[in-house]
Order: sequence, then structure tokens, then C-alpha cells
Amino acid sequence: MHNIAKVMIISQAFHHLEKSILLKNTVLKDSVILNFYQDKEKLSSLKGSFNQEYIHHLDTPEKIESDLIKNVKVFLFFSFSPHLSFIKFIYQIRKAGKKIVFIQDNHQYSIHQGSVNSIIFKSDLIVTASMKEKEYLTNNKLHSKSIIVSEGWIFKNVFKGLKTIEQDPKEKKILIVFAAPIEITLGSSETQDKRKAILLWVSKNFPNYEIIIKLHPHESYDQ
Repeated sequence: MHNIAKVMIISQAFHHLEKSILLKNTVLKDSVILNFYQDKEKLSSLKGSFNQEYIHHLDTPEKIESDLIKNVKVFLFFSFSPHLSFIKFIYQIRKAGKKIVFIQDNHQYSIHQGSVNSIIFKSDLIVTASMKEKEYLTNNKLHSKSIIVSEGWIFKNVFKGLKTIEQDPKEKKILIVFAAPIEITLGSSETQDKRKAILLWVSKNFPNYEIIIKLHPHESYDQ
């Protein structure tokens, strides 16, 4: 990686990548994007589709060149993965005296009342997804040593102009959207056993329906 930038945006999912590109093109022009994906087949596909010079695709932070951390001033995250390689990466950033900014790309506190938490490491600045999220953090004295600000939902233009597909009301489909399991979010109460129980109940009570499953963005459907 030969790009020297002041800001590095860390992407760990496809929707992170979309938002990273939006930030790069609109506000953080002097930035590079590090896109991480453990599934090497998916990573290869993303490399082909997103081959801009400012995007670097890796399967683990362990492959980051050491000089990169030295040159970058600010590291921007959308979520903190609990994987050991990312914990080591954050330790390196802190040891080098760099700043960490966390941009919240969901409304986890107002929806889950604190039961789901992807902000598990200290950051210097937290940009919340809404004033409600900021109020929750402030009122509950969470991350009190971080500067917490809110500009509302800053990704409103990501899906601007996107066409919706009309669904046939006669189609019998059930969409089950799973939250982050404990393997991804350490504070999560969602387990694989609970997921199986939900699927069995839905299958039993709606035998004539097609079940569509949406996993958490950090999960792989091949696992």
C-alpha cells in the first residue's frame, strides 16, 4: 500500500464498504479504505467489483503493512469486531498514539435498549446515528471519556434513487432477520440454539411458507 492518507476507513461488511465510499467521495477525500472480509471467495469478488486505487482488500488486519499505521492520523470504524486479530490491530493503533473515530451505522441502543453493543472499545470520538442514540449513551454514562456527537443519519444518500421491487401479495414468504450472535457481538444473547428454535417454530406453524433467512452482515452464509 503506497497511498499516504490522513484517514483510514475500516470496512468489515458490504454495507460498510458502501458507506466508506460515500464518505470518501463526499467528506473524507484524503482517506483510504481498508476492506476486510474473512470469506476469501467473497473477498475476491469484492476486489473485482471495487477495484478503485484507494480501496485495499484484506482477509485479516495481520497483513497490514506496519508503515501504514505510522502514516495515518485517524482510524475510522463502523464497528469493533471482537476477533483477536482486530483487538491486536486496535492495540497497535493505540500504541502508535493515533486517534480512533467510531461512526455508528445502526440504531442499536434505541432499538435493543443496550442489549446489543458493537462499541466495545474506547474511541476518541463517537458519531451516533441519531440524537436518541446520543441521549442513551449520555444518560447511561457510557463511553463518558469519549466525545459524543450526532449529525443524525449521515448515510441518507447511500440508497437515494434506489428502485424498490414490487412484491406479489399472494406470495407466501417469511423473512427472518437474525441479529449479531455472540461470536460477533460479545454482549449478544443470541445463540445458534435460539436460532434453531425460531426456525423450527416458524416451519411448524407456517408449513406452506418459504422461509428466507438474513444473517448479520458480518456472518457468512457458507459457515
